[in-house]
Amino acid sequence: MPSSSAHRHHKKLRPSAPATRDWTTLPRDVLLTVFLKLEPREILRGADHVCEAWRHVTLREPVLWRHIDMGRADLSQCCAAMRRGAGQCESFAACWDSNASLRFLVKGAPSLKSLHLCDANTSFAALQVPPEA
Repeated sequence: MPSSSAHRHHKKLRPSAPATRDWTTLPRDVLLTVFLKLEPREILRGADHVCEAWRHVTLREPVLWRHIDMGRADLSQCCAAMRRGAGQCESFAACWDSNASLRFLVKGAPSLKSLHLCDANTSFAALQVPPEA
């Protein structure tokens, strides 16, 4: 007599639905670690538009903006990145040709150690920041 196990019906297993995750609830330190792997222009174009929690981290963590390479980003994005650095930017690279933006950079980044401006048509006189009144 065949064993009862030989007559078992094999049920076909349905693939389970993939687990969904709520990425908006990631802890702040995890978000910071992930964002540090991104370029500042990537954060400005995407990460800070995901949800309020992510935007909060991108706006209130100056460490994300210590080394800014904006490539050919427009001037408004460059200025936004500098403001988010809250004076802690140590290196900045971008392509622009405006004396006014250069003055903004000098005033907004007292910790600046490295500056790379490609396609710049600016004068060094723009670097002379008038004393605060």
